[in-house]
Amino acid sequence: MLLLKKILQYKYLYYCVFLIFIIISLFRINTSHISSYNGGEEEFILKVLNVKYKDNNDYVTFQGMEKIIGYVKDFPYNVGDIVLVKGKLVKPKNNTIPNTFNYQLYLQSRGIYWELKSSDITLVKENTSLFYKFKNLINQRIKKISHNEYLYAFILGDTSYINSNIKEKYQTIGLSYLLSLGSIQIMIITMVLDKLRMSVKKKLIIEIIVIIIYIVFTNCVIGVLRSGLCFIFKSILKYKKIKFRYSNIILIVGIFLLIINPFYIREIGFLYSFSISLAISILHKKIVGNYYKKLLYISLIAFLFSLPITIYSNYEINFLSVLFSIIMVPFFHFVVFPLSIIVFIFPSLSFLFDFIIFILENLINIFSSISILIFVFRKPSMIIIIIYYLIIILF
Repeated sequence: MLLLKKILQYKYLYYCVFLIFIIISLFRINTSHISSYNGGEEEFILKVLNVKYKDNNDYVTFQGMEKIIGYVKDFPYNVGDIVLVKGKLVKPKNNTIPNTFNYQLYLQSRGIYWELKSSDITLVKENTSLFYKFKNLINQRIKKISHNEYLYAFILGDTSYINSNIKEKYQTIGLSYLLSLGSIQIMIITMVLDKLRMSVKKKLIIEIIVIIIYIVFTNCVIGVLRSGLCFIFKSILKYKKIKFRYSNIILIVGIFLLIINPFYIREIGFLYSFSISLAISILHKKIVGNYYKKLLYISLIAFLFSLPITIYSNYEINFLSVLFSIIMVPFFHFVVFPLSIIVFIFPSLSFLFDFIIFILENLINIFSSISILIFVFRKPSMIIIIIYYLIIILF
């Protein structure tokens, strides 16, 4: 037992296991046949999981034997409804130009392997679940608010409503992570629940239940999923008075997610979320000083540890991103994000939110037009990435 405890507390054990599971995940996604459908099916009984309107179509995520995505004009049903769909399955488009965005892999990282081309959809059973009814009410409320694309991002963790040109500008200045604030959402939930007057055990149970519901509510968005699971794991260990490095908790959550879905290893959100949170947890003792000094350290750490991922996915680096983050992070944390919550509760204040978004998008336009320190790189090999991280860690 003592030997097992020593092994479990060994500093580098979890790094080694995490690396092994990265290799296993790469092997799994290249060798295994994962889909439960063969492609020849023509009728499906499906549950509606998510509906989003974009580019004059409703993007509908269905749940059958597995998730399927369909593109439907004026979809008349709600989340939670059971429908009979007649149609055919087609494989999502693969990238025809090497090293460009691969839509097929993007969907696979979300457990989706087929697109459904529907010819007829009829209602089988209307939703009776309180959970889905509540989700529909949230969606309907957000729809009525101007600049609701940011509310979808901050409340439901869904950035797909944000205009692709705006998203590219966030990417150009190296601040695309600001649009997916998983850690802040979990932090706000726990801060509110901490005000409850009850025993530590009851409070912990309620926090875990609420966080799990929120994870499901946001369709398991990777930022919310990672921060939510880390909080649950950390809280249980704290309650049981078990000492555990937070970096090891992050690695255990990463291993768990790769077991559930090996395609996460190809999702940029997963790579950013784990590399940055892991780096900050390892170097947290170095992050000292006032708010802006700490923000500078965190921005620099985030920049250095995400640099190979950014080059691998975007082929360019903006060396002003650390400076931009010092300006934009406080603006997001103390103005944009809180105001989005306030406007959701009090839609009559949407005029104020419109003004803030006007300022925000103008700042993004100005920053993205400064190209003096943007450098383009060739796609790095895995060997180069490993060497880079080894040098950074040793340094």
